[in-house]
Amino acid sequence: MPTHVICCKANISMFISVVFSLIVIALPPFSQALESTRVVYIDTHNHMVGKWSMGQFDFAQQERNSLETMDRSGVKLSLLMPMPQTVNQRMLLKAEDLFPTAKKYPGRFAVLGGGGSLNILIQQAVKKGRVTTAMEKKFDARVLELVQKGVVGFGEMTAEHFSMTKEHPYESAPPDHPLFLRLADLAAKYDLPIDIHMEAIAEEMAMPRRFKSPPNPQTLKPNIDAFSRFLAHNRRAKIIWVHLGWDNTGQRTVALTRKLLIENPNLYFSVRIASGMKKRRVSIATFPLDTNGRLKSEWLSMFQEFPDRFILGSDEIVKPANDHPSAGSIHSTLGILGQLPSQLKSQIGYKNAYFLFKLKE
Repeated sequence: MPTHVICCKANISMFISVVFSLIVIALPPFSQALESTRVVYIDTHNHMVGKWSMGQFDFAQQERNSLETMDRSGVKLSLLMPMPQTVNQRMLLKAEDLFPTAKKYPGRFAVLGGGGSLNILIQQAVKKGRVTTAMEKKFDARVLELVQKGVVGFGEMTAEHFSMTKEHPYESAPPDHPLFLRLADLAAKYDLPIDIHMEAIAEEMAMPRRFKSPPNPQTLKPNIDAFSRFLAHNRRAKIIWVHLGWDNTGQRTVALTRKLLIENPNLYFSVRIASGMKKRRVSIATFPLDTNGRLKSEWLSMFQEFPDRFILGSDEIVKPANDHPSAGSIHSTLGILGQLPSQLKSQIGYKNAYFLFKLKE
């Protein structure tokens, strides 16, 4: 074979080798690329809303919206629950309305119950000013029914829930109300966590101006001491105080969170980064991100100090058109994981949730 042909082939081979090497260098390591597309995380707090049709809620489009968002965000499992509802509320949503979704998509959805039943029973008792034996029996029976039907927790419950719109009721109940204490005992008995929504009110304060009064009260009464009594009532009851990072009173501080974590080994927090707050670059002290979208150092230190006490709960409310103001919160909430060390990322991203909700990997 002529020498020039051999040289030509050698040059071509060398060229191909160099190009291939450059391509390999340009690509991320296989494990890194895989990590970015793996569907592994657990979003522990979400809602679906839809229209009542043919004797049931139609969630078909909401399911598609949720699955698409979950796949893009790396969420393997989303926990659905009824919002906390009250007496005489229109269009009640119960856990039974969400079970068909979990059955249709096993391994992608699971259900918490009580927001459309237990929470209403507590609100009724607050209005009556007493708890009767009949009310206790009804409460216990509903808890057992939810357990037998397969809920993974009790929620969304509420001790203080502001009204945001005219369709959004104001709800309040002492965190140490007898039925909340009863729920703690039952949650301990069945080893299922309680998911509770409560605005932080460390001391008496005026209702923030942006909330209309009525239906909201003009003055807010302290609830942290009563919440501490709720936590201390039965230490075997696992309590998740939801929406850490989304604060409407300015009193849900890192200092308060750390204090409660130290004092209460059965207390957990689900973190929420509201998409709208991130877009507006909110800079309030109780928001976890700075104006550049970076996790504040005091928040990272708290996560590192209590690595097994935090989970993610985006509180995304999924509608057919996916146009609720909360849309996008799943991306914002999971976005903080990229700013955490690897071990902490996996603990907050999914390991703590597997433990709390007794989920099967």
